[in-house]
Amino acid sequence: MQGLPEGAPRFGFMARIAPFCAWRYNPEKIPQLSRVTSPPYDVIDRKQQEQLHKRHPFNVVRLELGEELPGDDEKHNRYTRAAGFLKKWQRDRVLIKDPRPSVYLYQHRFQGLNGERITRKGLVVLLYLEPLGGGVVFPHEETFPKHKKDRLELLRACKAQFNPIFSIFPDPIGEVARLLEPPSPDPDLLVSDEQGVDHLVWGLDDPQFIRDLVEAMAPKAVFIADGHHRYETSLRFQSEQKGQEDPRSPANWTLMYLSPMEDPGLIVFPTHKLVRGLRDFSPQDFLKDLERDFHLEELPFFSYGEPQARRELAARMKRLALESLPMGLALPGEESYWIIRPKDISKIQSFLGHLEEPLRRLDVTLLHELILKNRMGIDIGRQGQSQLLFSHDLEEALDTAFRKKVQAAFLMNPIPIQTLKQVAAAKCKMPQKATYFYPKLLSGLLIRTMDTQEAYIS
Repeated sequence: MQGLPEGAPRFGFMARIAPFCAWRYNPEKIPQLSRVTSPPYDVIDRKQQEQLHKRHPFNVVRLELGEELPGDDEKHNRYTRAAGFLKKWQRDRVLIKDPRPSVYLYQHRFQGLNGERITRKGLVVLLYLEPLGGGVVFPHEETFPKHKKDRLELLRACKAQFNPIFSIFPDPIGEVARLLEPPSPDPDLLVSDEQGVDHLVWGLDDPQFIRDLVEAMAPKAVFIADGHHRYETSLRFQSEQKGQEDPRSPANWTLMYLSPMEDPGLIVFPTHKLVRGLRDFSPQDFLKDLERDFHLEELPFFSYGEPQARRELAARMKRLALESLPMGLALPGEESYWIIRPKDISKIQSFLGHLEEPLRRLDVTLLHELILKNRMGIDIGRQGQSQLLFSHDLEEALDTAFRKKVQAAFLMNPIPIQTLKQVAAAKCKMPQKATYFYPKLLSGLLIRTMDTQEAYIS
């Protein structure tokens, strides 16, 4: 099994992929895909949900994240409405089905932080469901029951998937990467999202190409990047449908986007944590408490000026990441930023002895265990995200802190892909929202329904 660290167990399982017949928006009825596609459900806030509903009557948000209405009950709710919309759109040919089973090359073209043009390459296929951590598919983040219940209700009602799960796989010598080159410069689907990212899709139904791709993917380990809740939901649905009794059962397969770990366009942003809602919080007392276990390097505004202090904070965090576990800290009302680093790694490792070794080497673990939980009393697993806000942009996070909209902001470095791989292969799980892969996959580009047997799957 490619992709597991030396010494990890090898189970002899295969990553089984298959083509499928996607449902797409009918270009004769929907000439502008940007009006009907949407971001993934879990990055849509209430305001954006309302905007998407107003944007177009056929926007996919009505299927993936419908509005809750007064009077909703077990028989009439946003899940049953989604199923009704789906059937009507199919019947009215708003959505049309590809005639032949295909695999879909999916590229993202976007601008990097320094203005450079970046392309990420991947493919959308069906992946045979395997137990998490069993030798083929590996998670890296914790999940919450509330979100899984929501996705399961939608899957039960619609028997369809509107956005692929995002996974990555090791491809060190490029057996799969060489197959991800598009057959022509003109894609079958092209849409630009609100962030200026171009999404391009080519459908390929050539049997020999599909066989080559299936063979190249077979020995790969698959690591979930985004979509842990949906993968666990798919496993639950598979169990309910007793799908494993027939390998061709739709319940055995899930919609998956796969991208090589080595792809230069695979970008991971940090997730900065912003704290609110603490009682009797004193910044000065908090700093004194931190000094027991952490070095605090102050970047005062009177020495640098606030804009230069920001730049210095970002530069030092990046540089120190090579030798320690630095975090940035902003405390509203204080005229400084801070770099915080553990004083005694061995002491901290001992304190974190209840956790698996790969987790003890992560800055996000130090933040969650030694600061959020131990010093601020925030039990993320129990309280969810009620006391935390998340940002993937350092400027945005510092602006929020500077305007005193939170009580503290912790700035993080991005987690390297190889670190994610090591954590997942060791069957460990990071705290939720530890990683943020960019760009996101659009909902509604390729829709997969589960109402017929996948007869072309052998």
